[in-house]
Amino acid sequence: MSSASPRPRAIAPAASEALLTVEDAAARLGTSTRFVRRLVAERRIRYTKLGRHVRIAESDLEAFIAAGVVEPLPPPAPLPRGRPPRRLRTVDIQ
Repeated sequence: MSSASPRPRAIAPAASEALLTVEDAAARLGTSTRFVRRLVAERRIRYTKLGRHVRIAESDLEAFIAAGVVEPLPPPAPLPRGRPPRRLRTVDIQ
């Protein structure tokens, strides 16, 4: 028997939570089923295997969407009004 500790088990979605098919998840994302299958294959989204069937919990789909949210940048500072400062010319002396 090895001295390694057992692997921690993944927490399964709650029994009352709806599991979506790949087609349902694609419809909610507004993408193709191929995109969702690629997310699963690349393990970029959490999923549940039921035999050979792949299901995605609603909360996992929401978490994937939330992880991709990009906050807007604050508005740029206003430019100073008036005439721009005068530039001095530099002269190369050889």
